[in-house]
Amino acid sequence: MSPQKEPFSLYIHIPYCISKCPYCDFNSHVVPKIPEADYTSALLREIDFYAGTEAWQGRSLQSVFFGGGTPSTFSPASIGEIMEKSASLFSFDKDIEITLEANPGTVDSAHFSGYRSCGVNRISIGAQSFQSHVLEFLGRVHSADETRQALRVVQQAGFENFSMDLIYACPNQSLS
Repeated sequence: MSPQKEPFSLYIHIPYCISKCPYCDFNSHVVPKIPEADYTSALLREIDFYAGTEAWQGRSLQSVFFGGGTPSTFSPASIGEIMEKSASLFSFDKDIEITLEANPGTVDSAHFSGYRSCGVNRISIGAQSFQSHVLEFLGRVHSADETRQALRVVQQAGFENFSMDLIYACPNQSLS
């Protein structure tokens, strides 16, 4: 297969968060009101622009990754608009993986059922730890119980493919 015809992946960055974790080096921002509609419109224009370039012609889309920030701060309607636009402009691989990152404090069953309905088939939960003192040290705003509940919601929404980020070797953390 020539390099121009190889499948490609699409990364969609949602830079907004409920709070900024002190260890986070990603482009993420806490704002009084997330400009979801404006940001989604800008993303749709970007997708339109790049889809019209020769580099993407005749290539299939093998994965979409909504990263951040906290993509789960966006509604299923916005994620669905982005997916619909992508599907109208690109040929999806038959086994396309569509991942959305989520923090435990932003997980609710209606949103996650909605994400599932618009094609998201993998969730990545930013748990970071199940130890309260480690979560506090990391500046996380969720509890271990909220992480457990988030995992239940993800499964109840029908996601069979999910992952969880964990940070280890923090100060005052032990194997016990």
